[in-house]
Amino acid sequence: MSDEKKKEKLWAPFAGALLIAAAVFALAALVGFGSEGNRSEWGWGFAILALIAFGGWFLSRGKTDRAPGDEYSRQRAILGVNSIFSALLFLVLVVGVNYIAARRHHVFDLTGNRINSLSDQTDKVLATLKKPIAMTYVWEPSAQMRQVNPNAQAILAAYEDASDNVKVRYLNAVKDKLELDALNLKTFFGQPLLLISTNDGAAGTDGGKDSSRQEISVIDEQNISSALLKIADAKPRALYFLSGHGEMSPLQTGQGARLNGARGALESQNYALKDLSLLGGKSQIPADASAVVAMSPQVDLGASEAEKLQKYLARKGRLLLFFDPTNKPLPRWKSLAAKMNVQLLDGVVLEFNKDKMYSSPQYLIGELGDTSRHPLLRGVNASVIFPNAAPLLVSTKKTGLQATPLFETSPMARSVAQGRAVRELAQGSFVIAAAIERKTGNPMRAVVVGNAVFASDVAFNQFGNASFFLSAINWVVGNDVLVSIPPKPPVTNSLSAGEVTRRFAILISLVALPLGLLLLGTAVWWKRR
Repeated sequence: MSDEKKKEKLWAPFAGALLIAAAVFALAALVGFGSEGNRSEWGWGFAILALIAFGGWFLSRGKTDRAPGDEYSRQRAILGVNSIFSALLFLVLVVGVNYIAARRHHVFDLTGNRINSLSDQTDKVLATLKKPIAMTYVWEPSAQMRQVNPNAQAILAAYEDASDNVKVRYLNAVKDKLELDALNLKTFFGQPLLLISTNDGAAGTDGGKDSSRQEISVIDEQNISSALLKIADAKPRALYFLSGHGEMSPLQTGQGARLNGARGALESQNYALKDLSLLGGKSQIPADASAVVAMSPQVDLGASEAEKLQKYLARKGRLLLFFDPTNKPLPRWKSLAAKMNVQLLDGVVLEFNKDKMYSSPQYLIGELGDTSRHPLLRGVNASVIFPNAAPLLVSTKKTGLQATPLFETSPMARSVAQGRAVRELAQGSFVIAAAIERKTGNPMRAVVVGNAVFASDVAFNQFGNASFFLSAINWVVGNDVLVSIPPKPPVTNSLSAGEVTRRFAILISLVALPLGLLLLGTAVWWKRR
């Protein structure tokens, strides 16, 4: 046999392998070009490899011996053509699926508390966006952080996947110094910063203070969605905090300030906080008031003040009353609450059911339970702790108002008078917080809570206190799009095992299983030897 014939015999077996390699490289090239466009170096590299493999197949196929035609040659040709078309159709389907998945894909979140998913409230906020939104994540590489924070990257990807109006880009402050200077950031000092803008991140004439541009240093769902709300609805909502009765106020600053956390949380949700005094005959509740809030009044209302608040409630009013137990008589405050089907009782509530109290009887646990009982509770992320609450009762009288208890004590609770001598006033189940609504005529919303300390700085960021306070404000104002986005702390699932169980697991894994495999291997070897 000649050398040429030997070479033909040598290359012939590799024809099929070269054809398969050409198809694989062509598929890889299509995927590379489809995901990155003509800029893909991988795409061009795979395309060249595909051409080389196809050329090798053609040459090797051409050197094989041609078999003489027979009666099955036509059938084999048809089968070959069908195989080629099937392979091409498969390639088209794979590339098409890859193209669609790169642009329209869905992520399934199987975590216990859906920590990798956006809340329903955020989906509603994204649905209100009428302009394209650019999110620019600015970061500076360091020894501690060599790449983009994966948690921030995950949440930004979730926003981009949820809305076609959101585009995310990542800006390296070291490599892209010119672009960073063009953004005119006032709050970037090396730590990661998220710039949200309607104009592709360009700096405004006011140095970045306009409502279409927001800068966020704490990158989480609460802050991002709040910033989107500010952009979508640029005009702040006015919240008026009543004064003149010894109330706590978020407008108070300095050493005596007790609502710093509440003030920051409300301002982050685009509320403008203002002071309101109804003393004097000419004082009125301003027309721009989204709601009126009274935080822990210690002195009773004046006759004219009570009349103004009652008229306000009759005209589509929005009112939030947060009481604390006090020894001073508050007949007009009680009368105002009674007109909303809520009875404010004297004394302080003590809870004697261990499952409903936290550390001591005066610390009541408002169990979250089933949030479907009222829309306000959808934004509350955990049970609420109420220290020293005043007892409330909800009336069932038909007055056109619907009063719904939000949190209640157990039947073992007692109301006792404050002072040196402990004196029981009542026993049974008391309401801690209630939501009131009138849907017909002049719609009205109100919330009455028998405690205000839960919203002060000593307790605001504990348990579900902050989320309940924000949800109450948002629901009364009518901001149902974003009642509140509760934080999603990660859920850690652990398995507790006793000493005996641990020893048994060690014995099984280190002794029993290896010994069993050794015996099984020995038995197989002995049978086949």
